[in-house]
Amino acid sequence: METDKPISQLTDDKLNRKTFVKALAVEIENIKDRDCSVVGLYGKWGSGKTSIIKLLDEELQTKYFFTAYFNPWRYRSEDILLKELFLKILEGAQSDKKLESSIQELGKLFDDYSQYISVPKVSFWGIALDFTNPIKGMGKSIGKLLKGNDSFDNKKKKINEVLTNLALPLIIFIDDVDRLDVIEIQSLFKLIKLTADFNNLIYVIAFDDEMVSKALAKNYGTGELADGKGFLEKIVQLPLRIPFINDQERFDYTINILNVWLNTSTINLPDKYQPDFIQKFKGLHDKFIKTPRDSKRLINSVSFSYQCLKNEVCIYDIILLETIRIFAPLVFDELISFKSHLFSSLSGQNGYTIHNDVRDIGQDFKNKISSYQDALPSIEHAIDFMFPSNNIFNVGWETYRSEKQEDLFKYQRVGIQKYFDRFIEFKISKLDISDTEFKSILESINTKEYSLVLPDLKRLAEFPKQSIFTLFIHFKEQLTELGKINASIMLCTIEHYFKDTTIEGRMFHRPTRLSLELLEKIPTDKKVATLKFIFENCERINHAAFLILDCQRGYGKENEFKFEPESEVEAIAKDFISKVQSLPLENLFENVDDEKNDIMFNFIEKYGDINKLKTSLVSFIKLKGENGLLVMKSLIQMTYYNFSQVGEYGDDIGHDRFKAIEYYVPRELLQNMAYEIFPELKDSLLEGFLRRQEISMDKSIIIQYLRFIASEERQKQLAE
Repeated sequence: METDKPISQLTDDKLNRKTFVKALAVEIENIKDRDCSVVGLYGKWGSGKTSIIKLLDEELQTKYFFTAYFNPWRYRSEDILLKELFLKILEGAQSDKKLESSIQELGKLFDDYSQYISVPKVSFWGIALDFTNPIKGMGKSIGKLLKGNDSFDNKKKKINEVLTNLALPLIIFIDDVDRLDVIEIQSLFKLIKLTADFNNLIYVIAFDDEMVSKALAKNYGTGELADGKGFLEKIVQLPLRIPFINDQERFDYTINILNVWLNTSTINLPDKYQPDFIQKFKGLHDKFIKTPRDSKRLINSVSFSYQCLKNEVCIYDIILLETIRIFAPLVFDELISFKSHLFSSLSGQNGYTIHNDVRDIGQDFKNKISSYQDALPSIEHAIDFMFPSNNIFNVGWETYRSEKQEDLFKYQRVGIQKYFDRFIEFKISKLDISDTEFKSILESINTKEYSLVLPDLKRLAEFPKQSIFTLFIHFKEQLTELGKINASIMLCTIEHYFKDTTIEGRMFHRPTRLSLELLEKIPTDKKVATLKFIFENCERINHAAFLILDCQRGYGKENEFKFEPESEVEAIAKDFISKVQSLPLENLFENVDDEKNDIMFNFIEKYGDINKLKTSLVSFIKLKGENGLLVMKSLIQMTYYNFSQVGEYGDDIGHDRFKAIEYYVPRELLQNMAYEIFPELKDSLLEGFLRRQEISMDKSIIIQYLRFIASEERQKQLAE
């Protein structure tokens, strides 16, 4: 962690303030007037005022000045404040050998002087100072002073006479003034102006002049800020503003401490994205990071986030997001609110084009962060860099982006939602495998035989299938020949990955397609052996039928990913169907909701004995009426209303489905089965939309089938 400790040696100066410090030391050295002098160092919090004081102290000590630090923040009352200041002055006087004989006298003078000031009794270097008096409060002593009390003036005059003999002025550094409350600030400046303005004292006071002026204005003049500044002008003889740090110097300072942290943490920045990152970071940096303290706060936050997400999120994005989170918190909050619009468009292999004409989203976001109007271009560019598929600033048709999803995954960019979720949650979700673990498993897949890597593959199956499937899509180029074989076997034989019954799953998430792509360039003998191994180890025979179909028809442009040679697939299919027809028929109807037999029955007709299948189906249904319902369900696709994840046998089963069923099973047998299961339908067939009526899905299927029969009979009568 970068501490806020100020530097104390010019060799540590990273902001090029050496010239300023040396010039100020010469200016102090050239002060010939023995009257009390006040140097004001003006600067905002975190601008480096304390560091300049430390550097100035080092420089003045080389010129043999006595320097002392007086921190008023430690003392909460005027009497203690003054007592501590007196001790500092005595300490400085003691350092001058010329005044050795005058120290006792000076101590007594302070003792007498303090009769007008209520301070506690103190002993310093054996000098007993009885700073007690019935008169309480510096306010009363100041009142006497303003009335021109001779005794008070005389004591002060004698103190000045002693201090005038100092070889060099005493330098009193006063820091952290702007951390005091209003009353304390007023007390401190009254003390310097009226009570402790002794000869040969040079006060170097560092503060935010805006804040101090506001505090002083409340007690002087009309209360306007100008009144406070006017009061300061009467006290400070040499007002100096902390040297301005230009944008490039501030940026170089931040980059310097960032590089130190990177080297200490042994983090290597990837070359890809680096130029763009530097540009986007500098844009944010110039707008938000104004002081060295800001730079340190940022690096500390980046360090913490990185420790939470070590090797799990791109360091470039961590730096940019932390800059926004710390210095533009409203923008960060709105990024989370608009999260759904940060990942609106996906990229393809060679980049992608965003088709978006909805500009209201971006305008709404800008309205939410209107307080950062001046920084909006920098914020927009940073967001665009981190979230290349965002739907906030990427507006207008044909907005082209060149980033690839593969690269975003490879470099763990927050443009992929799971990486952004990791950042805002400071952890890896239980439903998200860490990149460290996945890469370790990927290494095993690439180097070990399938039987040895099976435990790792089962570990992958503990996570959502789509997230793992997506990882293999985007890391497929990193798979070795053995890795491609192992991944293909995993995707096609482990039930967790193979079948997704939702519409989205059936259309887009077929693992066979990726497996075919992975096996495309594998030598033929290994490819055929892999396919045979897959069929031998499929957990469900219906899935093997899907695999055969996918291997034969392929996918992609002009079915480019198609298993070759076709003769091998056909031979495997014939052998497979022969084994299927030797199994008990009920094996085909174990899970009729998820496993459909239309493909299996087509293959039996093509490669097997279709008549044997038909005869077996008749016997199967005659054995138990409910078996007929299983046969029907295994040939009817399910409906997913309103894109539901759960399928239903709806009231929109097409007549072509029932005709396909009757190709394998006689109508008379199915009709008798229907009346056997639901005898009430023989006398009265329900009318209207079935989904609006409280009936079971089984009954809905039967009613629709009986309606189909009735429709067929009506058409037959009309034809006659």
